[in-house]
Amino acid sequence: MFEATTNPAARAAMNSAHIARGRMIADFWAWLRS
Repeated sequence: MFEATTNPAARAAMNSAHIARGRMIADFWAWLRS
């Protein structure tokens, strides 16, 4: 796991997945409050 984070491609993929999950959670809360 730690070796993968040194790989720029793996780090970019992990970062984009983290951002996508954050957007999904934000959209979910916005939908709940609407």
